[in-house]
Amino acid sequence: MNLLNNAEIYLVAACAELLGKHAEPSEAERSIIKQAQNVHIPQKVVEVMRDAILQGNDPLGDLFAVVRSAIQRRDIGAVYTPQPIVDSMIRWLAHHSKPARIVDPGAGSGRFIFAAGTVFPSAELVAVELDPVAALMLRAAVNVRGWAKRTSIIVADYRDITLPPCSGITAFVGNPPYVRHHGIEKCWKVWYAANFSAFGIKASTLAGLHLHFFLQTRLLAKEEDIGAFITSAEWLDVNYGSALRELLLNELGGLALHVLEPTVEAFPGTATTAAITCFRVGKTSDPIRVRSVKKLTALNCLSKGKNVSRDRLSTEPKWSFFVRPSTGPVAGEIEIGELFRVHRGQVTGANDIWIA
Repeated sequence: MNLLNNAEIYLVAACAELLGKHAEPSEAERSIIKQAQNVHIPQKVVEVMRDAILQGNDPLGDLFAVVRSAIQRRDIGAVYTPQPIVDSMIRWLAHHSKPARIVDPGAGSGRFIFAAGTVFPSAELVAVELDPVAALMLRAAVNVRGWAKRTSIIVADYRDITLPPCSGITAFVGNPPYVRHHGIEKCWKVWYAANFSAFGIKASTLAGLHLHFFLQTRLLAKEEDIGAFITSAEWLDVNYGSALRELLLNELGGLALHVLEPTVEAFPGTATTAAITCFRVGKTSDPIRVRSVKKLTALNCLSKGKNVSRDRLSTEPKWSFFVRPSTGPVAGEIEIGELFRVHRGQVTGANDIWIA
């Protein structure tokens, strides 16, 4: 059973009030609703939340970020994406496709699902979310918007699901959870290596959970399906990112790579570089468009960048080179590597120090 803290109980109680009598929550969601059944939420508060949802806001997700600590959310990779980034990614999908189905593999409170559902009013919506509190928030907002019939909410591990056939294009979009390999069970590491091997790609089990989500997307998708994910950008350069880089050059059909500098704050509360990866499933010889983004207003529906050939990308072990070409050392300055031997583990091993 997922035990709620005192503040979460009030959030769950508010969701239950917004849920409606005909909703069918999962067993995990019913379990947490039971913990909040004796909590009274003033009707005025419920109506304010309802109005905010109908106006396109995310009051439940905003409240979730308050009642559950940043450390707790970070442990399960629950970092919600700012709306301007969500909107740019959805507009990119609209420019390149007319999907019959939208799948968000780590849906959270539903920011991507609601943005996509608005732009694609006839598309089927599939939200996958492991955390029952987040799933309940999403289900409550879906009920308020009147989208229950077109939306499927799957409370499960994304790697463990199957999707029914879809005659049209499926668009995969979202912010896959960032969990380091230390928090991934051995059975999933074996799954990761074995499935990459089936594509003829050697994969390191040191990969984080977000790379698992890219792989599962390829396993679920058919040719011509499309997608856009925003993740931490470290996979561009590290050794365990080589499997994803090869997958994007071939089976996953990478189209564009937009690297957001830390000043953009793609992941609130973390001072890190993010990457928006756009793809159309299937092998292609087309170049991949790459660029660096220094502010939100420069996203421009993810339409800009310079083309880099797949052959050139395949020869370079670190892809950040194409986004930020090295200018070499400046006269009179020295590189940090001349003073210290730096390992990635020294940085990520103390996240309370290195993550703002």
